[in-house]
Amino acid sequence: MSDAPKTNAARLLESRGVAHRVRLYDAEGAFHSADEAATLLGVPGASVLKTLVVLRETAGRAKPLLVLVPSTRQVDLKRLGRALGEKRLRMASQREAERLTGLKVGGISALAVRAGAFEVLVDASAEG
Repeated sequence: MSDAPKTNAARLLESRGVAHRVRLYDAEGAFHSADEAATLLGVPGASVLKTLVVLRETAGRAKPLLVLVPSTRQVDLKRLGRALGEKRLRMASQREAERLTGLKVGGISALAVRAGAFEVLVDASAEG
């Protein structure tokens, strides 16, 4: 689509030669969740990943996390914290997520954030 605005994610995919398709939606909020995005795309919810911004209690010392999980799954912060050796993790507020990523909630993507600014974790079920 020639009239689609270039996003950081699209630029990255193009630079790596990854085939992709850009879909435009009404800026007034055609969808507000990964589940709604899956419905609009006509695909199973499990095939759409949501990107969650998670903060460590030790935020001053460590990078924030981008956690990618299928839209049909939830993140257990206590379990994730144990796996990472962190005492406490918390979900970023909408304001914090947008400030940290420079992106609007609903459009946060690991492909679009500044390289190295986040530790990116992808749920193992997304490999399929």
